Amino acid sequence: MASAQNTAAWLPGVGKPLEVRPADIPAPGEGELLIEVKAVAVQPAEYKIQDGVLPFPLRYPTIVGLSFSGIVVKVGSKVARFKVGDHVVTNSAGTIRNDSRFGAYQRYALTTQELTAKIGGLSFETASSISNLYGAASALFLHLKLEKPSGTPKSDKKAEKVLIWGASSSFGAYATQLAVEAGYTVVGVASARNAELVRSFGAAHFVDRRSPGTLQELVALGPFKAVLAAADTAQDQEVIAAMLAAHGGGSFLSTMGLRPGVTLPPGVSGHFAQFIDDYLDPENREFTEWVWWQYLENALQSEKLKLLPVRVVGGLSQVQTAWDLLKQGKVSGQRLRIASSEEAKCPLLVHFHGGGLVIGTRLDVPIMPLWETQFASYQSAVLVSPSYRLLPEATGSDILCDTSEFWAWVHSGLPAAVSAVLPNIVIDLTRIAAGGESAGGYLALQSAFLFPEMAIRLVMAQYPTLDISDPKFHSGPFQAPSKASIVDEYLKRLKPGAIRLSSPFPEKWELMTAILDEGRLPEIMGPDERMVLSTSMERSKCLPAIWIVQGESDHLIPQEVTDNFVTKMRRKHPTAQVHYSMQPGGHGFDVGISIDEPWVQMGVKFSQAFW
Repeated sequence: MASAQNTAAWLPGVGKPLEVRPADIPAPGEGELLIEVKAVAVQPAEYKIQDGVLPFPLRYPTIVGLSFSGIVVKVGSKVARFKVGDHVVTNSAGTIRNDSRFGAYQRYALTTQELTAKIGGLSFETASSISNLYGAASALFLHLKLEKPSGTPKSDKKAEKVLIWGASSSFGAYATQLAVEAGYTVVGVASARNAELVRSFGAAHFVDRRSPGTLQELVALGPFKAVLAAADTAQDQEVIAAMLAAHGGGSFLSTMGLRPGVTLPPGVSGHFAQFIDDYLDPENREFTEWVWWQYLENALQSEKLKLLPVRVVGGLSQVQTAWDLLKQGKVSGQRLRIASSEEAKCPLLVHFHGGGLVIGTRLDVPIMPLWETQFASYQSAVLVSPSYRLLPEATGSDILCDTSEFWAWVHSGLPAAVSAVLPNIVIDLTRIAAGGESAGGYLALQSAFLFPEMAIRLVMAQYPTLDISDPKFHSGPFQAPSKASIVDEYLKRLKPGAIRLSSPFPEKWELMTAILDEGRLPEIMGPDERMVLSTSMERSKCLPAIWIVQGESDHLIPQEVTDNFVTKMRRKHPTAQVHYSMQPGGHGFDVGISIDEPWVQMGVKFSQAFW
């Protein structure tokens, strides 16, 4: 701390752009903590302060931002619950205090012990995604007067319905989960693309906010004990008001208050609350301690909360970019984060392309599963896709040689290569994942089994070409005898020393299918016993976390082959962390599948624990 320097994103005034420049390191007073900020949760209210939409009487220049996670580096007097070195998440209430020392967008910020919780081993980025939970708790239990979760929900509450409008927003997601945990039946309203996400939070009913029949659906599902608008527009509030009027009147709570131009019918009222004020009120001390020191810490440790995916936008210089993304409506079903350092440390995802080791090309986006690219984005990962020599010009040994050399380059040359293009990005080589579809999944698994020194923490293999020693790979899946001569004819035309690194689909598709139909894949790969994946797996001393995805009706990689391999792997390595997703569909069934699918969400949650 003696030589530490503080840097902040200063807001000079309303309507003015942010300026990144030095700031003093504040000293913690009574009951206060000095936090080395690691991740800041970006809030919509912040750009509205900049635009003058939310007229906070702030002293400019100032540092805004409320919710962040980091490390305690100093404690003030009368602080007994926290010590230097604790990893925490907090809400500093800096904007409400009108005190830039408490602003989140700086390397070192003050906060109070009352609004701070320990996060244990949770990552800073993930922990900061709970930034709206305190607001959701205040909205439901203080303002809407619902009962708090008590461990065992009362069965009689099931008959009481709670409407959460904007249930896929961060605020709405936590409100939904809290209400469900308390025993209420939740009706969630959001965009149609987030239907499965909202259901995964526990909502019993989902309503599309843009459907022509939204009002009629809500009237039929009501009446409601409580109505919370977690993310709403003027049009949304008019629908809510009409629904309440149809039930004889009532009120709703909005996180943004009544929108300009909205006229409510008789008997209907809309309310706004500044939720952080509830936690600054001494009369709510018992509730504050329950939220921050009991419920929140227990929820994080037990992982019972379903957190929205996190997307790290960059360092302090990217705060304006993050605000613009929110303003333009380009963020849905995820949370934006800012790293306090300009050097954003990003995990690495290596994606090997598929194609039976015969065809394919690196970064072949059209056949990469959508959920995988979304997951990489949410993790703020650097995505690298290598080329490798293809069969039959090469042998299996050649491909493994290319794979080995690639991984050596990852550790020796990739950091500098990335820095030359993206100077603010640092590859975190302690957080490496390998993935791929079909033959790419095979190479991802081989990478983990054969090259343990590369410290791969996670493998995501979609319908991988698992075990060429399996009898299924000695008879063709396409049943096309007329192609029998294609392989021999191709081999005859090969020139000595020929190398092929890329064949975009559908180029050489007939060659690949012929190799498989004639059961010649083992022959063409060559006698190298390392090519047998089960052998590599059995010889491996320690496995990383592994997520395997398989289609039930896959004619290329039969379910039986994958079942056998997973069983063998679990028997050989009983303590290994293996997640097996079996889903309806054939080879490549998940190409267009979104990360919002419940089965993908389960795999993502599994993966985030290790990567």
